[in-house]
Amino acid sequence: MIFTQIVKKTDLQAFLATLSANTSDELTTNEFPIFKFNEQRVKDKLTDYLEDIKDSVYCFIEYPYVDKLYRDSYYHFFSSRHQTYLRNTIRVSFFAENITPESFRDTKLIESIREQYLGFVVLRPTPPCIIGRSMISPKALKTNSFLCCLCESNVVVNGIKFSISAFPHSSQDTETITCAETSVWSCMEYFGNKYSEYKTILPSSINTAIKEMTSERLLPSRGLTIGWISYALKTFGFGTRIYSRDACPDKKEFQRVLNYYVESGIPLVVSLTKQGAAHAVLFVGHEDNLQNNVFIEDNVLLKSANNLLKQISGSIGLNVSNNIIDSADIPRKYVLIDDNTSPLKVCSFDCPEHYKGTNLDNMNVTAFVVPLYSKIYMEATVARDTIRSVLNDKRIFGYNSTKDGSVLIYRLFLTSSRSYKKYVAVNDMNRDVKDLLINSDMPKFIWVAELSNETQYKNSKAIGLILLDATSNNFENVTNSIVLYPGVLKYETIPYKQFEMTEFDIYSNNLRGGKQGWKLD
Repeated sequence: MIFTQIVKKTDLQAFLATLSANTSDELTTNEFPIFKFNEQRVKDKLTDYLEDIKDSVYCFIEYPYVDKLYRDSYYHFFSSRHQTYLRNTIRVSFFAENITPESFRDTKLIESIREQYLGFVVLRPTPPCIIGRSMISPKALKTNSFLCCLCESNVVVNGIKFSISAFPHSSQDTETITCAETSVWSCMEYFGNKYSEYKTILPSSINTAIKEMTSERLLPSRGLTIGWISYALKTFGFGTRIYSRDACPDKKEFQRVLNYYVESGIPLVVSLTKQGAAHAVLFVGHEDNLQNNVFIEDNVLLKSANNLLKQISGSIGLNVSNNIIDSADIPRKYVLIDDNTSPLKVCSFDCPEHYKGTNLDNMNVTAFVVPLYSKIYMEATVARDTIRSVLNDKRIFGYNSTKDGSVLIYRLFLTSSRSYKKYVAVNDMNRDVKDLLINSDMPKFIWVAELSNETQYKNSKAIGLILLDATSNNFENVTNSIVLYPGVLKYETIPYKQFEMTEFDIYSNNLRGGKQGWKLD
């Protein structure tokens, strides 16, 4: 028999502790004590995980539950240990409002409880690291003023099928999976659920992928280097690219490149290090700061942006506008998938706040891996340099942002042409612009730069755009680009001409949240 119980989130820990001490036949099992929910280290792990979830949610508890992630670790490692480990786990599902057992059996109530479903967390019998696989909707969190990657997953709870939009998360068990393996697994779980080109994986698949790279055993796990992480992702079908802080001219350029990929909705495996210690996390989004216009008045930021612009443009003899800002220079915090915390934690670029006072305090980002589609050849820096050369080439179609003294802000991101055309079709662009973009013969992936002034940017609007072929890798060749903003059109053999443009909504399909909400299209 499967044991089930409904409790409020604020009562969850106390209830689990009661189960842990109860060996009566009423529960149909005497295995709960193995979880040891009364141990302080276990309590701390569970407390940290539940801290960011709203206190008002209700929990539906199921035991025993067969979890695919833990079962893989169990059969490849834990089952061979002398110490007894259970095969089964506990699953806790979250609902926005109070539910009853009758809610799952009354056909008239099923749709209402589907709307209340907020995700789940698996509790595995590997104390103290009991937090297993989870999918938690941002709607379940106390604070969710951010934009992030989400994928959709179907879950069956008590016989009823639910759908959840979330980002996959798990903590490490320190023996079969460490922070590196959980980051690779989360990344592949996201891509595998979202795109048909990729498959979800299990921890044993990661070991199989990298076993030829090492002359030592992989279990118990001692973690993975950034190179091994990249190699594993490459084995799973990506055209990976590693960016190192040491290889970038300065910290700002390193963070700027990271921002381009985060804005593109690509989960990045990020390496945090401090004096020989290393930790891996995923960057999957950023705080929702489009309404923050402080950066526009920041002369230091504007000066920094234009100094880099002059370095880029000066080498090819172009005039430089003094009023161009790269949105990647806007200060922001990032959304993390970190196996040491609850999912979707918002933190600073360096020295994440939730590590203050711990042995991971003062860790800095030193490298990150970008899992790119294998046929994307144009890197973010090449796309950025091409965009800047277009904007500042006054001989052809440079953007004249100085005529009215306004600031030009460009937002650079990568997306698929299919998704972009779908967005164009329902956007508030004029008919001529829609026809041109939708009927254009585009590659599978494109780099897009949206152009706005200060007011438009704050209102999530743009007035122009530049599209580049992401399957190209030539800085000077913009033959296949589309340049479109007031007074200028460049498309195929048309060099430039007057073209009517009106404001339109910025592209928002890469990251969910904000105005578009948390539900996937």
